[in-house]
Amino acid sequence: KLLKSESDPLATARLIEDTDGAFEVCNGRAGVEVSLNLDAGCSGVIPGGECADRLARIYDLYRSAKPRDKASAESQYRAMAPLLTFLETSLDNLLVFGKRILARRLGLSVERALPRQPFTPPHPFGLAMSERLARQLGRL
Repeated sequence: KLLKSESDPLATARLIEDTDGAFEVCNGRAGVEVSLNLDAGCSGVIPGGECADRLARIYDLYRSAKPRDKASAESQYRAMAPLLTFLETSLDNLLVFGKRILARRLGLSVERALPRQPFTPPHPFGLAMSERLARQLGRL
């Protein structure tokens, strides 16, 4: 009864149509394009742990009947879009930097937050970017 999609909103809309709505569809991709996926017919999104709290709030606001809430959801998503885009650029980014961001938000040691081998060692610019994005999100 539930399908997890890992594609863009257009492909997800086609999937929902092609299966005649037989499934509740949730799109992954760390929550990228959350509002477009909901408009495409998704029941929800499956975010990464590093920002699940923020995306849950965005989801609730977007599903609200109040136009002001929907506008707030869009604004909050726009603020998170750089992080989600950065993480979804590659699997290495998602694993290496996503784990660091989650560790930082949980108050854990980021030095130990590395994925299992093999992975591309983090670049100093990526480390600085992930620290800045984690600070912007705040603690969980």
